[in-house]
Amino acid sequence: MPDKSLKNKNIITHMMDLFSNRHPLHRLEEQRQALIEQNLELPNYLARLLKVPYPNPKENSNDMAFTVVDFETSGLNPKTDHIVSIGWVHIIDGVIKLSSAQHHIINEPTSISAENKREEREHTARSLHHILPEQQKMGISLEEAIGVFLFKFTQQYSCCSWCNH
Repeated sequence: MPDKSLKNKNIITHMMDLFSNRHPLHRLEEQRQALIEQNLELPNYLARLLKVPYPNPKENSNDMAFTVVDFETSGLNPKTDHIVSIGWVHIIDGVIKLSSAQHHIINEPTSISAENKREEREHTARSLHHILPEQQKMGISLEEAIGVFLFKFTQQYSCCSWCNH
C-alpha cells in the first residue's frame, strides 16, 4: 500500500506546477517579451533593463539581487497628487546594502493659485512624511531623481544575478 503522505506530496507538487504558470513573474515576463517584440526606440538605460529577464519563481531569492524602491506621495490620486520623495536600497544575497541607500526629496512646483484645500493636503503629506517645506524647496526634480536612480541602477546592476548567460 502506497504511503499516503507521499501521495499527498505528489498532489501538492502537481497543483504547484499547475498554478505556477499563473505566477505574476510569468505574466510580467510575457509583457516584457511583448515589449521587446515591438522594437521600440528606448533610451539606453531602459533598453538595458528590458533585456534582463524576470527570475523563475522557483529560484531562491537569497541568491538574487533586488532594489527596493519607496515612493512617498502627497495622496493616492495620480491626477491631483504628486511624488514627495523617492528612496531605494539594494539587497544582494539576502543582505541589505545600507551603503547603497539613497533618498531624494522632490521639489515639485505648486501653482501660485493653489486652493487652500490643496495647500492643506500638501502640508499634511509633508508632515506625514516628516519633510519640511524648506527641505522640499531644496529638493530636486522628479526627472532628476529618476535619472539618478536609473543611472546608478543600470551602472551597478547592469545584469541581475538571475540572468542566464
